[in-house]
Order: sequence, then C-alpha cells, then structure tokens
Amino acid sequence: MRGITMTIKKSLGDRMKGYENIPRHYLMKRTPVIIRLDGKAFHTYTRSCKKPYDVSLHYTRSCALEYLCTNIQGVIIGYAQSDEISLVLKDWQTYNTSAWFDNNLQKLVSISASMCTMKWNSVASICGPLSPNAVFDSRAFNLPKEEVVNYLIWRQQDWERNSIQMLAQSFYSPKQMHGVNCAQLVTKVEQEHGVIWGNLEPWKKQGEVWLPGGLIHERYLFKDNRVDLDNLLNTNNED
Repeated sequence: MRGITMTIKKSLGDRMKGYENIPRHYLMKRTPVIIRLDGKAFHTYTRSCKKPYDVSLHYTRSCALEYLCTNIQGVIIGYAQSDEISLVLKDWQTYNTSAWFDNNLQKLVSISASMCTMKWNSVASICGPLSPNAVFDSRAFNLPKEEVVNYLIWRQQDWERNSIQMLAQSFYSPKQMHGVNCAQLVTKVEQEHGVIWGNLEPWKKQGEVWLPGGLIHERYLFKDNRVDLDNLLNTNNED
C-alpha cells in the first residue's frame, strides 16, 4: 500500500512539474544576451520631474544601472536612457563560464525586472521628487556578436533624438515643432534661446553608460568606440 501511495505522489508531482516545464524556454548559450528593462507608464510617473532634464531621475537611473551591472552575472556593457536600461551579457569568458540562470528566459526577465524595480524604488524613496512605486518589465533575447554594438548605437541614437526634442519642447509648442527635424531644432534653440545642445552634460545627450570598471561620466558614443567594444565582446581566456 505504501508503495502505491508513493507511486501516486510521484506521478502527481511529475505531472505538475511537466505542466510547469511546457512554457520553459532557454536562450542560446555562448551567444550575447540582451536584457532590456522598461518602466511602466513613466509618462505619468515622471510628471513631477523638472523639464527638460531631471537630475534626480538621472541619479536614480544611474544607481539602478550600476546595481544591475554589478549584480547580474555576466554583464559587460550597460546603457540607460529615458525609462529603459539595456544590459549585454557574456557567458564565454572561459571554457567553464556558465550563463546567468542557465539562460532560462522566464528567470532572466522576472528576476531582472524585480531587481530593477527594487533598486529603483529604494533610491527613489530618498531622492525626490520621484515616488517609490515604479514598476519595470523586462525582455531578453539573443543577438549575434556582430549586432551588439549596432543595438547599442540604435538605443543611443534614439535617446539623442528624444533629448533634442525634450529640449525643444521646453521652448516651443507641438505646433511650432511640427515638421522641424532634430538638426533644425538644435539650430533654432541655439539661435533663439542661446542654449547649445552640444554643450550640455554628457548624460543629457547620450544617456548613462556602464563598462567594466564603472559608470562612464564623460562623453561616450558607442559608434566611436566600436573597436574597443568588439574586443570586449570577443576577448576570452580560452586561448
């Protein structure tokens, strides 16, 4: 009788585990992994922030970026702008290097989102005017090595456009900006208001960058550092 009971319990547990395993997916190993975290409804969340750029938002985002980069296994590059943080993970440093949570997709996105939300709100609670109730979602996917720098350039160029538009919005209405491209907006703001976008602090123009060694506070454009970044991606200790 005891053997029958054990068999039933085991088969029940196996069946339940089987259901759990159906949606379990893994990203490819020894291939770059991108994790991108996005804030939920940040247009509303940042309503009390100073325009066009808010120092407390910058500080909180930088703290969250640095925390993620130093506490998630395998991060070699981090980039943050607006309400998003991108991480590049590498799992081929040596023959024995393992991927974070074995590249289990559900764990990558759920735990990274939890970590980001926790750290962000911890900093926001002591850094007004942000409220400590931000929520982040997360996505994770593989990229070929050759596309990693292109991905980072894409996200940084997206922020450059947003940065210019945010600056212009502090002076002009949507109607006044309609049909005016970014280069024209930069010139217009400089000529009419004396504000030179190119002279702004690096984080206002390029976002926040993290590399092994810490946050980069000076000007850093991914497109100008492709060789160094490619070397960082390709370097390993297996030779």
